[in-house]
Amino acid sequence: MIAANIMTTRVRTLTPGSTLSDAIRLAAEAPALIPVVGEDNRVLGVIRPRALLRDALPERNPPDANSSLFIKGLERLRTQSIDKPIYGGYSSVLPHARLSDIAAIFANSVAPECVLVVDDRERLLGIISPCDILKRLLEYLEK
Repeated sequence: MIAANIMTTRVRTLTPGSTLSDAIRLAAEAPALIPVVGEDNRVLGVIRPRALLRDALPERNPPDANSSLFIKGLERLRTQSIDKPIYGGYSSVLPHARLSDIAAIFANSVAPECVLVVDDRERLLGIISPCDILKRLLEYLEK
C-alpha cells in the first residue's frame, strides 16, 4: 500500500494572504495541522493549533481563560497575517511512499500530527494522519 491509496485529498489550506483569525477558525475543523500553500499549491509551511494557543498566552504562563491578558493575546493573533512566521516544519512524502515508511515517520518523529503528501515540486496532494493508517490496516486485516 502506498501514500496515494491512504491520503485524504480534500485538505483545508490557508494562503499567505490569510489571517491568523482564518487559521483559528480552520483549526476548529482541522485540529492537527493546517498547511499553508502558495502559488501552484506549493507547501510553504504549516500552522499548528497548539502553536496558536501557545502564542496567545502571555509569557507562556497559562492564565485563566477569562484573563484580559489571554483575550489580548488572542486579539493580537486575530489580526496578524500569515505572511509573518509560519509555525514549524512538517513531514512529507511522495505519493508512491510505502505504508511502512509513513508509519515509521509517525513512530520515530517527535509528535508528528500528520504527514503531507506532495509531488516532486512540493505541491500538496493530500494529507495522512495516524488514524488513516490504522483504518487501512484494519481494513486489510478484516479481508
